[in-house]
Amino acid sequence: MNKKHVVHALNASAILAIAMVSTTAAAKTLSDAIAECGRVENSLKRLVCYDQVVKDMQQYSGLDEVVSKGIPARPAAPAIANAQTAAPQAAVNSPAPTASTPENAEDTFGKAIVRPDADIERLYYEVADVDINRKKRATVTMTNGHIWRQTDSGSFRVREGERVYVERGAMGAFYLSKDDVNRRMRVVRAN
Repeated sequence: MNKKHVVHALNASAILAIAMVSTTAAAKTLSDAIAECGRVENSLKRLVCYDQVVKDMQQYSGLDEVVSKGIPARPAAPAIANAQTAAPQAAVNSPAPTASTPENAEDTFGKAIVRPDADIERLYYEVADVDINRKKRATVTMTNGHIWRQTDSGSFRVREGERVYVERGAMGAFYLSKDDVNRRMRVVRAN
């Protein structure tokens, strides 16, 4: 790329920046300027617009109002009125289980439910059944009905009637192990 092309690229960037500044400068209040930036589709241009608003914040009126009320949210994408998309969304927005449902912390341990009261770090079980699939990965059924499926390819021997524990690992991982063994296998809840 020669100098002429670089100069043209810089000129185009400068024109874009000036257009963004003039757009936000035309807004009379800070909330109008922020809303104007929120309507910019390109994420990089939107970021440049927000940066320019912050840089020139003193020129806008209504600064105290925005600070007290907060920044207005970016307009959401238009919803698609479709019966197929409405049903799954209703399931996602359904309320959390109430006291009438028999779920407690032990029943939900290992499931993909994020709750602030997830304080269980380790649960002990007695193994009821072990099934090995053709990939040599175990599916372990516990006496209380919990089923844990092995996800890693390591070998870890588990037998019926043994006392094992499942502990919480980093980043949502769960590991099955025994007290007297220094090995473990990564597992996920299958039920």
